[in-house]
Amino acid sequence: MPEGSSNQSEKELAHVESEQSKKARAMLDDVLGAETPEDIIERELATTSIEEERSGEQVIEREFGREKSRVLFITKDVSYLERKSSAMLTLETLVPFFDEIHIMVLLPMGGKEDVSRIRSNMWVYRVRARYWWQLPNEALAAAETQLTFSDGFRPDVIVALDPFESGYAALRIAKKFGRPFQIRVTEDFTNERFKNAEKHNKWRARMAKRVLKRADGVRTETVQMSQILESYLPGIRDVRVLPQFHNFKSFLHAEPSFNVHDRYKDFHYIALAFGPLTVDSHLHDTFAAFNLILRNPHIGLVVIGRGPAKKMFEEKASLLGIKRNVVFLSDAPDLVSYLKTADVLVQTDTSRGSEDVVLQAAAAGLPIVMYETDMRADLFDDGESGSLSEKGDVQGIYEGVKSLLNNIALRTRYKDAARHMIETRLVEDKDVYHRALRDSIEVTLNPEDSKDQK
Repeated sequence: MPEGSSNQSEKELAHVESEQSKKARAMLDDVLGAETPEDIIERELATTSIEEERSGEQVIEREFGREKSRVLFITKDVSYLERKSSAMLTLETLVPFFDEIHIMVLLPMGGKEDVSRIRSNMWVYRVRARYWWQLPNEALAAAETQLTFSDGFRPDVIVALDPFESGYAALRIAKKFGRPFQIRVTEDFTNERFKNAEKHNKWRARMAKRVLKRADGVRTETVQMSQILESYLPGIRDVRVLPQFHNFKSFLHAEPSFNVHDRYKDFHYIALAFGPLTVDSHLHDTFAAFNLILRNPHIGLVVIGRGPAKKMFEEKASLLGIKRNVVFLSDAPDLVSYLKTADVLVQTDTSRGSEDVVLQAAAAGLPIVMYETDMRADLFDDGESGSLSEKGDVQGIYEGVKSLLNNIALRTRYKDAARHMIETRLVEDKDVYHRALRDSIEVTLNPEDSKDQK
């Protein structure tokens, strides 16, 4: 290509990028700008109208002539595109409790939008845009074309599963169609660690702050996150912790079909660790804690998980000199046998999903060395029913595992105390959980009920 043509192409590309940057800033300025008087009046009128028209009657029957509501979930999480992912299975369990479930997945990539019908009353929409900041506008366009029929906009309430692109998309759609919207917050965006984690996270943090101020309801996974938000954004409406369900009951009395020690006969002591094999995985802390422990050839670490960074972790184990002591498994189809026959669970993951593994291990009688979370601090006594360390305290994890190595009495104490806690403090009822989750969404339809039930 002639030099002049090359320079011209570079100029054209720079111009396009400059125009896209201007559009991004305009969109972000719109969502981050001050709320206009018209916005305030519109919001207050809508709230007043809802309060006046409900008059204590059931929202769905009064407004729509049916007993079940229709909900639109908006997310950036691509796992909702996988039928057998835990995220999708969780939503599928809600099918009997809603009239319709619509799931809009925002994808920062080129291509056309498409829709898949998963169940008779459940649909997944793929919404694509070349740039991340274009996704909310594309979501609004998809709502207008895919979710609007002759009788109007289908969903009764909108739930954004993050306060960033999904949150702004929910705001745009809710404002356009006069629907209440709820935001879920699962990570702390208020600290510098989040803002520095990715290139555009400072914009996302500002976006979250703006969106949350306008939301009709906010849901978190922990009490701590709720407290952070209420302190950071005084006056935001209807903040509460999501109901939780933990599948542990089947592990209490189940019998293992094999002993993990028979599968790995070189190891006299076996630790389990679960987690995604990704670049930023919490398993880095697990490896750091086990670096010295695994120099003993009779101690093994079985890592259960999958992800694009598996090769990186294998190389890390090799560099640390512990390659022969680490076993990588994609999954554990017979989880009962692993939890019932291993020697310790090491849990450095603090996500909501990780709590299931902790409770399942406790029910199975497996001693646990773990990072502390609100739930774990409430249920476990450090040194009595488990070993708790502050998040990031790798030395604490190391000491916790080391203390159990040659101490059968301590392992027995952890096992007995944890199982007693499971049997006496926790109840497992799927129907109660699903109804509570449905109610936490539908309460956003009625501000007065929200005040009463909070």
